Amino acid sequence: MYARAPLVLVVPCLLSSLAGCVRGETSPHIEARGGLMHTLGFALTDDGDLSTPAGDLTASFDAPVVGIDDPLEQYGTAHVAFDDSARDVASATVIDAIEGSDLAYAVLFDPDVPWRYVVVAAHAAALVDGAELALDNDSAAALVVDEETGSGYLTDGGTLHVTSASLASGGRLVAELSGGLVEVSLDAWPQNLFPFTEDGSELEMAAAAGSGTFTALWSERGEAMGGASFSIDVAGFGAFSADQASAMPLDDVSTAIVLASSVDPSTIVVALADTADLVAGASLAFDGFSTGAWLLAEDGSQVAFTEGSLTIDAAALIEGGTVAGSLTVSGEGYVLPPDQYPSEGEGEGEGEDCTGIDTLASDFLPTTAYVDGGFGPGELPDGYDRVLTLTDGSNAMFGLLLPASVDLAVAAPYAFAMVDYQGRAWPAAALGLATCSQMIDVDSGTLTAATVDGRLSGTLEYSVAGAPRSVSFDAELVGP
Repeated sequence: MYARAPLVLVVPCLLSSLAGCVRGETSPHIEARGGLMHTLGFALTDDGDLSTPAGDLTASFDAPVVGIDDPLEQYGTAHVAFDDSARDVASATVIDAIEGSDLAYAVLFDPDVPWRYVVVAAHAAALVDGAELALDNDSAAALVVDEETGSGYLTDGGTLHVTSASLASGGRLVAELSGGLVEVSLDAWPQNLFPFTEDGSELEMAAAAGSGTFTALWSERGEAMGGASFSIDVAGFGAFSADQASAMPLDDVSTAIVLASSVDPSTIVVALADTADLVAGASLAFDGFSTGAWLLAEDGSQVAFTEGSLTIDAAALIEGGTVAGSLTVSGEGYVLPPDQYPSEGEGEGEGEDCTGIDTLASDFLPTTAYVDGGFGPGELPDGYDRVLTLTDGSNAMFGLLLPASVDLAVAAPYAFAMVDYQGRAWPAAALGLATCSQMIDVDSGTLTAATVDGRLSGTLEYSVAGAPRSVSFDAELVGP
């Protein structure tokens, strides 16, 4: 439906405030100092407020190593936890970025939505297997950044433990850390510290101004449309007006409100907020963390707005319910170019062939069956351990989650509908084409089939968009 802006791949970027992370009654006083973060380009100063909440930071990461001039093929993994929240995020380790210094630094970030940006730095020579480094801003340091407010949170005590380190480009740095945080001011921000853009250049900014109201219909798949009266003008992008709106869960934490024009749906505005914050009477300021908005253009260009607010008048987060309120956007936004941040239909779906997708639900006839097992924890909904894929021998397919209780050696009816996966409702079955990224949700159905002499035979009944169908099949069984 739309592409989300990977805001934290670039600098400047939207970063969050740590307000509300409480470590203790007071934060320890620190003097203005240099150390590792000063070498990286951050001018750290004491913020002067001993009562500022700070919090604790723990993190673990498995970050691929990349040189300053090398492409980063794939992000690594990380888990970052503060006093108030935790998240699985991406990571990368950068070497040879600071001329005249042997510093290496890992960056822990969310590539999909703005969140807290963590920089972990140490001398490369000290990053060896089994090393235990003090987070003293001399041996090692970790910094949580809020670029919008000009402040940050620096570790003041704690330990960085290195599990393994191979600091050549293409290697990996695997480590974990834990420490307390104190708030500092960032008098200088190293614009080119994170080389995740093509040429390391700063992003273009675009002034924006606009506001309006919406009455968005809530739908798990974002398919229901309500009304809107919203307009915004963005420098370089012109005027945008929306007369319809939808709301949908984006993941297990966030909800997206999509404002679109029924006349020209090529450009949309997306507002994002934590689902838990969507209650009547809420007034949410853009914080670069949980609340924000983007303009997404047809060519893949995006503008990530840095200032604005989202007000909620009513919120019924159930299928067919209504999320109503207003959105205001101001200030300047970061322009994300299309060649860096592909829009939907580019990249993985580029050149795809969806011929026949419209009639697939009514003419699918399976000839081959695959049963895939061996999934790890959390990869499938609780209680499900296999996926049955029926294909027509070429391009069309029908995928079905199988619970552990289903025995395909016995032709007993297995009724399926929606399943709970990480707190959200998902269809247990879907239709699709191998050459097309679009999927067709199956409302419900019943499989009555058994394996005999290397074949799976029986009947498949299913309903798509309220239209029922029954198919008898005799398919070659491939797999266990």
